[in-house]
Amino acid sequence: MRNRLALVLLISLIAAGWVAAAHPPSEYVPARENWEHRKPADVGMDPAKLNAAVEFMKAHETASPARDFSDQEIVFGKLLGSIPRSAAPRMA
Repeated sequence: MRNRLALVLLISLIAAGWVAAAHPPSEYVPARENWEHRKPADVGMDPAKLNAAVEFMKAHETASPARDFSDQEIVFGKLLGSIPRSAAPRMA
């Protein structure tokens, strides 16, 4: 009985390893200091469209933040980092 259980366990572990090897995770999660660098075309992006989007955003930059940071104080009791002076919450 014990040998049979050990054999089933061994077969299960081998099968799980084969399944994991055959179906690697589809999400890329890099190590903290080991980011991969790929060209846009290599990941299915149109380089011309990506460049156009980047140029559009550069041409339409704003000095104002997109949102109010006061919710940080409400949720966390303090600001989580430095913010532009123009975005500092106003005390009523």
